[in-house]
Amino acid sequence: MCGARRLAAMPAAALVEAFRATCEGHVADVACTPQGKVLLQAALRTQRPEVLGAVVEELCPRLRDVAVDAHGCHVLRTLVEACTAEQTEALIGAMYASVVLNMCTASQYTRRPLQALFERREVDLSAVVCVLAENAGYLAATQQGCISLMRVFELCDAAQKAELVRELLPKLAALSMDPFANYMVQCAIEHSDRTTAAQYVVAHFAGNMLQMSCNKHASNVLEVVLRCCGEVPAVRRLFLDELVFNPAALKEVVSDLYGNFVVQALIGVVTNPMEFKRVEDRLRPALVGCQFAAKIEGKMKAKRPVPPHTGGAPHHHPHSQLHPQQQLPMPYTMLDHVEPHAPRFRGTMPRSQGPVMPAREPRVPSQGYCHCPYDRNPLSCVPRSAGQPQQQQQQQYAEQAPSGQTHPADYFRFPILEERAAAHVAGAVPVAGGTDCGPVYGPSPAARRRLQQQQQQAFCPPFNIAC
Repeated sequence: MCGARRLAAMPAAALVEAFRATCEGHVADVACTPQGKVLLQAALRTQRPEVLGAVVEELCPRLRDVAVDAHGCHVLRTLVEACTAEQTEALIGAMYASVVLNMCTASQYTRRPLQALFERREVDLSAVVCVLAENAGYLAATQQGCISLMRVFELCDAAQKAELVRELLPKLAALSMDPFANYMVQCAIEHSDRTTAAQYVVAHFAGNMLQMSCNKHASNVLEVVLRCCGEVPAVRRLFLDELVFNPAALKEVVSDLYGNFVVQALIGVVTNPMEFKRVEDRLRPALVGCQFAAKIEGKMKAKRPVPPHTGGAPHHHPHSQLHPQQQLPMPYTMLDHVEPHAPRFRGTMPRSQGPVMPAREPRVPSQGYCHCPYDRNPLSCVPRSAGQPQQQQQQQYAEQAPSGQTHPADYFRFPILEERAAAHVAGAVPVAGGTDCGPVYGPSPAARRRLQQQQQQAFCPPFNIAC
């Protein structure tokens, strides 16, 4: 026997001659050997009618043995991919129920010829579908059988899919909790239309939602249900009624190792704001003391609608709002008031009594005095008499204008206050030690309070209230 690479490089005529010399007459026995498998696969890929006819004729009587053999199954798969429709019908006629079931459950390679039949679909496969449908419960509960049933289900049309799941529907909830059958249930839901899948769920999962949610395998099925047909109101209502609006069930499912994932998937499919508010109100009390509360609350936070921003700090806005700074007003001077469009001066004092600056000195902008509020609007305390000359008034205003000189504390005196103090205060506060005894820091707080009390008791207004 030659290697696989050498056989692939050989011409078709040489392969046919090698087949006739080595395999013809005992194809079934040669197909179950490693070398015979390689030679038969290379000869079948030539698609010569004499090779295909001889192989089909010799394999059909012994299909039971070849189909489940570790090497023969590869030859059978190559034959299915290369033979014609008439030859495919001959092979299907030799596939009895036991042969089909053994092909589905023997190994991961024996189910490949059956999958190749449904991929080509050159002939009617209703006989094979009937065998699979009658034994769907048995196949779904086995490791290789559930995979075979899933691959066939994916390749069938709607009528054949309905026939395959007919036996599974009455025990769909129980199969969902099986370690192998749950994959078939997931496949049936994923590869059916939304309406059909919703009918399966509502009709056969009702009353079992809590038990399925707390099961390792069935919880995966419920997550697939929510992903595929969770937008159907009837399906969502079934989940809400049995898991959320039932306080005892909700407390159990949110604390379960698998049930909390079902709750998270349910939150993800709730789109109605009112419905989401009801779900959130029910979930919050149940999450107290729950070890999975952080995950569920994070899911609710991501699902919760964000209200529009109504104000706040500028950094909260996506685009910063720049507010221009208002310019501070310039100080009022006498020259400003004599202009025709002078700004209005708020106050009871007439405009003619506004402060002035000497005409020979330049005006200083108000920004230079922003740190001192008393320099912003310098007011004049000297009344302007009607008969006073203009030059004398200018001199008085110039004396009151702010300058860079520093005056002692006794420079500013208020005669009326001195008269009141001399008339009503009992006496001056004596200074110990005379005037040359050093700095005086004033009376103590207690003495200051007593002095204030005496001043308040001895104070009388200088005017007559009665008149």
